[in-house]
Amino acid sequence: MENLNKIAFELYNSKQYEELGKLLVNQEYSTDAEIQFLLGSLFDLGIDRKKDSVKAFSYFYKSAHNGNPLGERALGIYYFLDNGTEINEEKGLYWVNKSIDDGCVRAICTLAHIYMNGLGVPKDEKHAFELYLKAASLGDTHAMEHVSECYQKGIGTDIDLNKSKEYLEASKAK
Repeated sequence: MENLNKIAFELYNSKQYEELGKLLVNQEYSTDAEIQFLLGSLFDLGIDRKKDSVKAFSYFYKSAHNGNPLGERALGIYYFLDNGTEINEEKGLYWVNKSIDDGCVRAICTLAHIYMNGLGVPKDEKHAFELYLKAASLGDTHAMEHVSECYQKGIGTDIDLNKSKEYLEASKAK
């Protein structure tokens, strides 16, 4: 199973979703948390199978409850959307924070987005900027792009076009 997971994540990370779908064609009853996350992603994206938010939610739910940080983040996001389940911001925050606690750097960026938009929490652009900055310092390229934009527009911080350029260039270098 470990080899299957490695190959599957290589395909997922390189966005070879159709090949990933072929690899996982007989894995729909897997109890492996990583495979459950990947299956949820395929149903979420509608690649290699019909887009199905309910099935995606189901796989993300299983993955999260089996301790996968990516599944936890995905489940948290789904609780903020009217997409496969009822909106439940409290559960959404719980799962995004659990994902962070379990080491998912991208979840820090997700939490920043939550604060930037006031989703289930008071809107706090300064805190969102600090979270984006933290995720960027840990190598998240999406967070670097957000930090660049914040510096460019003065969102949650002072305008600093030099720092904006630095973060934008760093995001492209990764």
